[in-house]
Order: sequence, then C-alpha cells, then structure tokens
Amino acid sequence: MNRKYPRAQWHDYNSGIYFVTVCTHNRIHYFGKISEGEINHSKIGAYLCQAIEQVGLHYRNASVDRYVVMPNHFHAIISINVPVGSQ
Repeated sequence: MNRKYPRAQWHDYNSGIYFVTVCTHNRIHYFGKISEGEINHSKIGAYLCQAIEQVGLHYRNASVDRYVVMPNHFHAIISINVPVGSQ
C-alpha cells in the first residue's frame, strides 16, 4: 500500500498549529450535501460543526482557528497552546 506522508513537508509543527483532515468511512456523505455550490449540513454535520466550535470549552489549551465541514470530510486548523514553563 502506498501512503502519503501525513505531515506537510513545508510546515514546522513545533509551532503548535496543525492542519487536520478527517474523512468518513468509505467516503459516505454523512455530513450533508452540496446544492448550488453550498453545503447543506445534515443533523450529523450540524452536530460536528457545533462540536468543533466547542473544542476550547473541553480542552482549554486547544482552539480551532478555522474549519470547513464537507459532505464526507472536514478540515480544521487546530492550535495547541502550551503554557510557558509547562513543557
């Protein structure tokens, strides 16, 4: 099996900023449908958006700076902020 290297070669991951992509099993469109160029989220897709927006409530050192939910995957830019002196 040929796998892509999971990290961007051009990005320094020591900064605590991560670009994450998660795909659904078998690429099934669980999160919604595209209609006229716009995403219409399903109930699961709407729940996913809500969960992503609340990451900081559950993980105080994490934040989702940007994200997009598509029908069968989502992308997110996640920042992990380690307090000074706790490394």
